[in-house]
Amino acid sequence: MKLDDQIIQLNELILLMAYQVKMMMTTAVDALIKSDQDKALYVVEQDAILNHYEVEVNEISIQALSLLQPVAKDLRFLISAMKIANELERIGDYAKNIARFVIKKQILPEPIEEDALSLVTQFLSNFDEAIDVLKHPEANLAYQVALKDELLDKRFNQLVDKIDALPAGERVSVAMIGILRNVERAGDHTKNVCEHIIYRTKSQFIDLG
Repeated sequence: MKLDDQIIQLNELILLMAYQVKMMMTTAVDALIKSDQDKALYVVEQDAILNHYEVEVNEISIQALSLLQPVAKDLRFLISAMKIANELERIGDYAKNIARFVIKKQILPEPIEEDALSLVTQFLSNFDEAIDVLKHPEANLAYQVALKDELLDKRFNQLVDKIDALPAGERVSVAMIGILRNVERAGDHTKNVCEHIIYRTKSQFIDLG
């Protein structure tokens, strides 16, 4: 297979991974809101598909690196493809963590439900924009999307402050705080995807924190 064909195939696989991740996270949150264990189990099962996509990305990339000896932008593309696939797989793991939380019959406490949904909405908005960056790789756009992780971090910190201020009778479990942190960390990996796109297009790695 020619390198151009492999690059096309990798682009398709990465987009499949991105849409799989979005579906998993959206379904996991819906399961949490509705205490729907069937939906949660579905998310856990779907993780195997995401892992399979990542393996495919790595196998194609390694084969191209070893046999075709790409240089310049093609080399950067292959390296970034493997890194982006890993970032997406990690976000899928966070969706799976939320689903497992639901399977254990944990529910979203009413005092923080609205703020938790706001956090998730911010993440999904950021992730949608990251998908657009994957479709149309452009450094300036990737940089702008990456900066929006600050909004997610702000919402998470505000939510933690609200939890800390709740009266004793409305205290939220440590496990629930951990689940909310999964969303914040998923945002970090979304930002990393944008950093890899910047590397691919600009031939320089920028650590946006």
